[in-house]
Amino acid sequence: MEGNRGTKRSDPGAADKGHDTSPFKNPIYQPPERAMRATSSSRPTKTKPSWSTKLSDLMIPSNGYQYSPIEKDSIRLLYIEPNSGDEPISCRLETFKESDAPEYKALSYAWGPGLRNHPISIDESAFYVSWDLHRALSRLRVVHKDVCVWVDAICINQEDNKEKSEQVSKMANIYSNAARVMIWLGEENCHTRTTIDYMTSILDPKAPSAQACDDYGILALSRMMTQSYFSRRWTIQEVALANDVSVLCGDHQFRWDDFADAVDITRSRVQDVRVLMQKSPSYSACKGLLDDLESLRPIKLLDTFKDLFLRSGDGTIISPRTSLETLIHEFRGWQTTDKRDVVYSLLGVASLEAHQMTGVPLIVPDYTRTAHEVYTDFVRYCIQVSESSDILLRPWADVERTKWPADLFDHDLQFAVPSWMSGLGSMPYGHPKFNHKDRINGESFLGSPAEKKHNAHNGTKAKVRFGTDDETKTYNGSVFVKGIVLGEVEALSTRMAEGIILKECLEMFPGIAVDDTGAPHDIPQSLWCTLCANYGTDGKRAPRLYRRALLDLFRKSGCLASLDTIELLSTHQPDYVMDFLQRAQSVCWNRRVFQSKKSIGPRWDLVGLAPRLTRLGDKVCILYGCSVPVALRPHQQNNTTAVRWEIIGEAFVHGEMEGQTLSTIPNDELPLLEQEFEIR
Repeated sequence: MEGNRGTKRSDPGAADKGHDTSPFKNPIYQPPERAMRATSSSRPTKTKPSWSTKLSDLMIPSNGYQYSPIEKDSIRLLYIEPNSGDEPISCRLETFKESDAPEYKALSYAWGPGLRNHPISIDESAFYVSWDLHRALSRLRVVHKDVCVWVDAICINQEDNKEKSEQVSKMANIYSNAARVMIWLGEENCHTRTTIDYMTSILDPKAPSAQACDDYGILALSRMMTQSYFSRRWTIQEVALANDVSVLCGDHQFRWDDFADAVDITRSRVQDVRVLMQKSPSYSACKGLLDDLESLRPIKLLDTFKDLFLRSGDGTIISPRTSLETLIHEFRGWQTTDKRDVVYSLLGVASLEAHQMTGVPLIVPDYTRTAHEVYTDFVRYCIQVSESSDILLRPWADVERTKWPADLFDHDLQFAVPSWMSGLGSMPYGHPKFNHKDRINGESFLGSPAEKKHNAHNGTKAKVRFGTDDETKTYNGSVFVKGIVLGEVEALSTRMAEGIILKECLEMFPGIAVDDTGAPHDIPQSLWCTLCANYGTDGKRAPRLYRRALLDLFRKSGCLASLDTIELLSTHQPDYVMDFLQRAQSVCWNRRVFQSKKSIGPRWDLVGLAPRLTRLGDKVCILYGCSVPVALRPHQQNNTTAVRWEIIGEAFVHGEMEGQTLSTIPNDELPLLEQEFEIR
């Protein structure tokens, strides 16, 4: 489950109330206005500060409501009692067997980082919630009858990890059994009315198609799609499993299907919109949004929902179709407050096929485990069901890379992260939470879990085990992986920052033929294939025209010179040259060219691309089950001969990406050449 959600927006009267004048002096609920009137005539007294007072006590009031234990096969439902306007919110909690639960709605909303300091009453006892949840409950209640709703922050005792684990395990059923899922986007803003009017007009079959080009409407719709709700990882499960979904924004309500249709229609007419809007005064503001439309998260959500489940003819869900590893890859960077929910939030929509075929135990929510243990469980699960070790390199974890931790081991992943746990900071544009517009890293060589691009391991299966402490017999933070060392990095270029492919890098590729003037007239395959990682911008193998594109660039310059891809892409070039430049820029960005002498199998010199943090002396290795080579750094342990290894990152090695070396080594000789790397 997510942690303390909410927004930073505060209650207008919060500054006046303070902790000492909390309306809840006892478990009996009093409206805050009444409590403040009762204390307003009292002269404030000075109190001596207590150094033993916790900061959290000053900021978050304690709940008067006390949960009763709940059976594993039961759920709690919240009844919002009738009222309207700004009257205090009064509720009651009732417990039901899942099979006997009455009709209810399920709330889906963004918790966020805000404090739980806004009061409601549950069974006449004080209960504090975030600002966003307080507003949602206020909007859900009606004047004449109770409203029955399931709300995770209230219906689950968030302080009881055992209960939370059990209840989160069945959240998929809770949302799929709800009569309706209510999405709360927050209070109305300046774009809400325009968005709804635009959606109404664009969905009207009698309206002229020109209305679909309402620039202010498109701008407002795009703004709505950037709200924090759409960056929640839990949203995927809560909306995907729902039978019926409505969206609340202030006092406005509309159907999710209408929202989805309006988005799809807008996408289908983007080019027409561009043409018709060019003379609009708001075009400059809309142009960027139109350019980024396909990258907005609701678009990703809607596209994923189309193939997420196997469905019957009437649309009923039969089973999920996508593996857990693929889901976490596709939705990497979507937010959770609790690090463990990076994994737990997608379990309800992940395919069970691999589990059924392999018998590998499923991951189940367990909030008694640390973030490190949950992430380790996920990595182990992926390796066991896929027999691939790509997960050791593929960015997925909401962690930051730290310096070599040596013997340091941190269960909460606050200050020490093992190198085999690949963080989101190594994505092309860095961690998504920073919303960088400029590229930071090169594209990954791996591809997606469902569509791998290379076969450096020659089809071998991953051989991985997780280390245990000799004394405690508990996991010690190490992963032991078998593989081979191809060679040691002996020469290393400057990193190719800002998309500039340096002359120094080009000269590290042997076989460039130049004429009397110094202009290249022939280039080796190793050069142009490496610069594009042997793939084109269309995701297919690099076309031979890339060789011609590179030669053309050299001939224009008259010599072997550095290539500033940003500058060159801003000039007029033939289409095939532009295509090559775009691909080379995305591949080479911030990487280095390396050279190595091959130490195993048929001998030839190695050349390729290595991570920017690579150093001389690092090893270029092939790990069994890993589709691309990897740069590893050995670390000698103090006063011992033992070596632990650090993953520096993925590498591209020309002539080694399709298992060329492993395919030449007889099966009976391979065990003599392989070694086991203890990676920490």
